[in-house]
Amino acid sequence: MLTRTRSVLVAASLAATLGLAACGGGGSADGIGAAGGTVTASSGASVAVPAGALAQATPIAIAADAAGAPALPAGTTTVGEVHALTPHGTSFSTPVTLTLPYDAGRVPAGASVQLLKTNAARDGWEPVAGATVGTATVSAPLSGFSWVVAVAAATASGGLTGTWNSLYICEPDTGGSFSGDDTLVVTQSGNNISFTVSDGANGVGTLAGDTVTWTSAGPGYTERGTWTVIGPDSMVKRSTYTNNPSVGGGGTCSGSLHRVP
Repeated sequence: MLTRTRSVLVAASLAATLGLAACGGGGSADGIGAAGGTVTASSGASVAVPAGALAQATPIAIAADAAGAPALPAGTTTVGEVHALTPHGTSFSTPVTLTLPYDAGRVPAGASVQLLKTNAARDGWEPVAGATVGTATVSAPLSGFSWVVAVAAATASGGLTGTWNSLYICEPDTGGSFSGDDTLVVTQSGNNISFTVSDGANGVGTLAGDTVTWTSAGPGYTERGTWTVIGPDSMVKRSTYTNNPSVGGGGTCSGSLHRVP
């Protein structure tokens, strides 16, 4: 009986030290299992894991902790704390629901709130699709764990005109990868975007909310994708490209754009 009591006290002490509580079906000192459950951090952030999302008990945790996270893009305005969702790299067969608090007082006038999550390699940031913004929290479905943070997405109306440096990494359909950087000269007129690229490409796009959907044609390829505005001087890029028929093939690209002062 003494051994059992001591084990329970140790488990309780560990939970208090971590500053989180697990509840709901499947929540226990061993973590959340197939029955699902919810983990809530002392900051008020939470992760709700539905039944069947995990095949076995996993020590799910969420905490305000930026240690080890990659640097945010230049010019990004955070409106809440960076949170670590661990174990990093955990994936779910059914998306979990993240709820993250933010400080409305830190949101600049005219800006909206956006949720960012580190990418699969955990070396950069990307917007989370399907986020729902409330008056003090932002929620979104997640299929995997890493770092997350709420940021202010600047209203892009008229503000994209200028010179931008684009850093990218592309993965061809045939395997491997290549990376590089380009300089873009962007012109915005209302919701219409046009741009030239230092490699000789020309493109056009349309702004809707904080996202530019665009197409371009360059020397030997065509490309289409999106830029998502995450700050007055920063955007995140996602695209697919197709090589001219004489070369064949194509692939996907990701990266970031930063305004040149």
